[in-house]
Amino acid sequence: MMKGESRDGIFTKGVLLALFLILAVAGAGCTTVEKTRQTVNDAPNRLDQNESDEELVVRYRSGAEQGEADARYRLGELYKEGRGVAQDDAEAVKWFGLAAEQGHAGAQNALGVMYDHGRGVEKDYEEALKWYRKAADQGYVRAQNNLGFSYTRGRGVEKDDKEAVKWYRKAADQGHARAQRNLGWMYANGRGVEKDDKVAVEWYRKAADQGNAVAQSNLGWMYATGRGVEKDDKEAVKWYRKAADQGNAVAQSNLGFSYLNGSGVKQSDREALNWLRQAARQGNDRARKEVEERFNYDAMDDDTPVAYEDHLKAHSLELLDWVGNVSASDDGKRIVTKFQKKGGTRHDYVGASVWEYDARKESFVKHPFRFLHKTERNFDVALSPDGTLMAYSDLENRVVLVDLERNHIIRTITHLGDVMYGLAISHANERLALSYSDKDFGDKKISAYSTKEGKFLHMALVPENHSVRKMVFIQDGSLVVEYSVDDESRKINPCRVRIYNDQLKRSKEISYVRRHGSDYTHDDEWSIAGILPDGNRLALYHHGSDSSDDSENGIYNVRSMEWEVSGLPFLGKMVFGPPDHFVSDKKEYILQDDKVLLLQEAPVKIARSGNVVYVVEAGHWVFLSEDRQFVMEPASDELVKAMKVLGEGLEMVKTGFYEPGAAKMQEAITMYPAADQLDRTNLYADLADNNVPLKYIGGLLLTQYEELLKDEALDQKQAIAKAVERLRIYGLFASNAGHPELARQAAGRIRFLQGRYPEAAPWDQLLKNAVVLEALSLAAIEFPDKAMTIF
Repeated sequence: MMKGESRDGIFTKGVLLALFLILAVAGAGCTTVEKTRQTVNDAPNRLDQNESDEELVVRYRSGAEQGEADARYRLGELYKEGRGVAQDDAEAVKWFGLAAEQGHAGAQNALGVMYDHGRGVEKDYEEALKWYRKAADQGYVRAQNNLGFSYTRGRGVEKDDKEAVKWYRKAADQGHARAQRNLGWMYANGRGVEKDDKVAVEWYRKAADQGNAVAQSNLGWMYATGRGVEKDDKEAVKWYRKAADQGNAVAQSNLGFSYLNGSGVKQSDREALNWLRQAARQGNDRARKEVEERFNYDAMDDDTPVAYEDHLKAHSLELLDWVGNVSASDDGKRIVTKFQKKGGTRHDYVGASVWEYDARKESFVKHPFRFLHKTERNFDVALSPDGTLMAYSDLENRVVLVDLERNHIIRTITHLGDVMYGLAISHANERLALSYSDKDFGDKKISAYSTKEGKFLHMALVPENHSVRKMVFIQDGSLVVEYSVDDESRKINPCRVRIYNDQLKRSKEISYVRRHGSDYTHDDEWSIAGILPDGNRLALYHHGSDSSDDSENGIYNVRSMEWEVSGLPFLGKMVFGPPDHFVSDKKEYILQDDKVLLLQEAPVKIARSGNVVYVVEAGHWVFLSEDRQFVMEPASDELVKAMKVLGEGLEMVKTGFYEPGAAKMQEAITMYPAADQLDRTNLYADLADNNVPLKYIGGLLLTQYEELLKDEALDQKQAIAKAVERLRIYGLFASNAGHPELARQAAGRIRFLQGRYPEAAPWDQLLKNAVVLEALSLAAIEFPDKAMTIF
């Protein structure tokens, strides 16, 4: 098949035949009489356009009851279409029949249509043929065309192409567009006449000039294939477009392939998708298959702003299990997500989508921009800090720059190489940085381009044995690049971070100087953990060497080129939200001087591949995990204060100041008893490991038990379940420390709660805690030499 050739054109062997038959059926059926309104208007006497449907019903009913054939026919049409009366096929058949018996040609044809399609009567092709013939013999062109089609299909009569041509010609000679189109098809396929493409073109053109969409589509095909006319792709496109604009699916498909192949029109995949999608939505299988094979997974979706979870469910998708599966603007308003098949792996990459947050729905919803092509390659994507621009690498390794505000492609940047993992847009939206491997020399490079003009600006060579992993612009225009360094002696290649000036001419590698007695060492193995909201400070993390555990996080000020905070616990990636708040590994923390305090944990289980965004407009965190999204409010001021107090208390007890430390911790419990930190059994186990006396640990647990029951922020069911858990832990500690009577007391308190709140909690589950504590207490009393160790 030639490049410009559209496969829909093989009408002579199959598709055209099927199309003709389908449309010709319509010619014999409801649509053969055009739309019913057209049928009424085409009757011998036109309707009074100034009358309402209800007035027409009154007028025609009056005439029909007086035996007027035309009034009966018109009243039947009104019933058939449901105009001015409730739609009723049986009533339509009644009035058509009365008029037909009086010899009314329009009614005879209409009655044939009802029998042809089983509307208001049982389907009966022979009866339909009878009425078509009566009307056709009177010269009624619609009936002549319908009678011809009955002969073409052999419906109610033996198939006879010559007889079909006879009746098509009668109607065609009177200017009937469908009959002209059908007659053209008979000549194009040598059915009932000698095959003659030139004559076929003549009849197609007559019908096409009257606006018949199928004839226009067929005429376009004749020009595309040079049948009966000189081959002319531009003329083919002209006729395809006329038919496509009327909704003809075959023409839409052919026009789509014309754009795809650049036949008679400038090549455009986006225009091709537009027309192929329209055709596919009407059931054109060839167009649908092409869309599915060539274009992004969501190409068939409409422009409804569907919610994130609904979209993933509809397409059986989940978040790609890979680094960089979510890119976000600084304010979290817009994101780009990459997907894999649900239940699959990162190798089952499907595609990507753009989203923007809808605060009313508390969900990300689909942005109207769509990535065009289907690809099995996990391509790189970058959003500008303000979320108005997006850059991504396409199938041909060009970089496409998109204006997301106006939803259109600004330009495509072509360069001499393969895009590596590295795209970044500056804060002022003026520059685009990309990393690539030069296909001529094999060098790895970083280049900067103007976003407004697409002009090349600057270039820097990537250091030998280095590969770009990530690039970000900071507020002052500097470019920060994270490199992976090839090192065969290490299990994991180390990473380094280098800062380039705005012209990519000068750079500095970030390192941290450590003092070991009189010696100094430079730690230069760092990775980008995140960017603080001011846009000038980097959060970095350091992986210790394979044989050490000196991993840590720190804050580096790019403007001053100095470390602001170092030696933070290792947290890995950090996503920043409200001032000094950040989320790492599904937990929210706050930076306090040179320390971090854990504030709360995500309320649900988040998969390892999950990601989080802080949406400034909504003022909350949004976690994305597999095929779900979860909203978490930032820690309140009350929770932050409580956790600061808790942190002070923990520092005290760990240094041996048990009583004042426990008092601080009790203060924190009173301030916020339901805090996630206080819900952790490990908190109390850590206290025991630090030799904190049981009386302090027990006091903390009992205080929390009491405060939980008073916490109005919790519903009663939650409060009771948490309180029972505190009692369980208290009883286990007591039993473990050799105080079985205290474990029994804890069990008694659980039973007391059941008596006090018998309907407020799932006691069939909660009472098991009391049973366990009572069993432990009894065992410790009966067998004191075999005390059980719980922790």
